Amino acid sequence: MSKIREKYLGDSTVTICLIGDCTHSRRFIDWELKASLRQGSYTPNGLLGILLPYKGDSGILPPRLSENWATGEKDCYAMYRSYPASKEILKSWIEKAHLNRTERAKFIKNSQEMLKYNRKCGVHDETH
Repeated sequence: MSKIREKYLGDSTVTICLIGDCTHSRRFIDWELKASLRQGSYTPNGLLGILLPYKGDSGILPPRLSENWATGEKDCYAMYRSYPASKEILKSWIEKAHLNRTERAKFIKNSQEMLKYNRKCGVHDETH
């Protein structure tokens, strides 16, 4: 976990997870989400899931993102949105996710084990 934080997340404060067809089944996505939500001597990253525009209005969320998001965002940590219509909207979402790092950290759920292998994709019904 510390290697992921040091090498890939660096000094980032918000993790944006782009949701495509198979994002939910990828182990590396799970690892980065787990590292982003890590607490203790670290302040966790804000977490923002964005549905890619070709997906329409819904996608399958990675389980760790889904566990930290709830419809209406009451009592949850992560945010999940359809693709933004403008850079101003995206900026406001990032700022909100950044605020969640301190204001909503008590809602983080990050106890499940990391994936060892990719899961079976719920869209293509195979493991990629």
